[in-house]
Amino acid sequence: MAHSNLGIILKDLGKLQDAELSTRKAIELKPDFAEAHSNLGIILKDLGKLQDAELSTQKAISIAPLWEAYFNYASCLYEKKEFDFSLESLYKAKALIDKKNSVLATLQVSIASIVSDKKELNMLNQPQCSNNIFDKKVDRLIIKREVEDNLISHLYTIKTNQLNNTRDSRYGSGVCSDFTLFDDSSKIITKLSIDIEELCKKELGLKQIFVCASFFNIFVSGSGQPPHNHIKNRDRNFNLVSKKYSLVYYLDVGDQNCDVPGILKLHDPEEEILPTKGMIIIIGAERFHSVSYQGNTRRVMVGVNFYGV
Repeated sequence: MAHSNLGIILKDLGKLQDAELSTRKAIELKPDFAEAHSNLGIILKDLGKLQDAELSTQKAISIAPLWEAYFNYASCLYEKKEFDFSLESLYKAKALIDKKNSVLATLQVSIASIVSDKKELNMLNQPQCSNNIFDKKVDRLIIKREVEDNLISHLYTIKTNQLNNTRDSRYGSGVCSDFTLFDDSSKIITKLSIDIEELCKKELGLKQIFVCASFFNIFVSGSGQPPHNHIKNRDRNFNLVSKKYSLVYYLDVGDQNCDVPGILKLHDPEEEILPTKGMIIIIGAERFHSVSYQGNTRRVMVGVNFYGV
């Protein structure tokens, strides 16, 4: 387990050859270590050793049919343009996860991408074809949606966690929800999720939306988040980076008569946006952004990460 964990860390640091050696050591010590075989497949694929990667993921599946192994195997097959077999593996991965699992959206958009590729559609350029103004790598889209009077009050009825206790980089004494806000069955949240989906389809020229995270943050003075983006390792497969977006919807901008009023800072290229109530900002999920807030009143926003095709 220690060698396997070290391999994961080395992979995330970009030290792929060292990661391969460490993961192979884990397998040497425990030949039936399915997770290590699956991780080795990812490392080998990143190293360009596609055939070896395929063999490693097949070995992982033969030991324990986990969704991660099927997903990785499907990615290898996709690179070889074996779309039918790739789809078959993705469906097997999908069958192994719960409908509320956050990875479901990733599997759904991967399946949609392969289906589109089979129809010879260029999914990388599709969003730009329908909306040539928006370049998701550098641009941002700003739209407005009226904030219902009872939306914020409903959020206060939902269970929250302290920002300082999250596993991500958010900090401060504020609170946040988990990443399944849109699973809330209330009419107000259902309407919000439908409206946001329709707005994104219309403004970005998308046919389908797959939400992978929905949440809210309530910032108080001293809350914020350093530069970050919303790309995960699994998004490196199936051209998913080109299809992933991040959205923020401001319900209450809080106190803006202070030195640090909660400006949204977009990076590369640099831009600063002072939000207004009802403002929705959409960026490509690979774009880094940050925020810091020092106001005297609470500031409330909804965040959504989604794939669009």
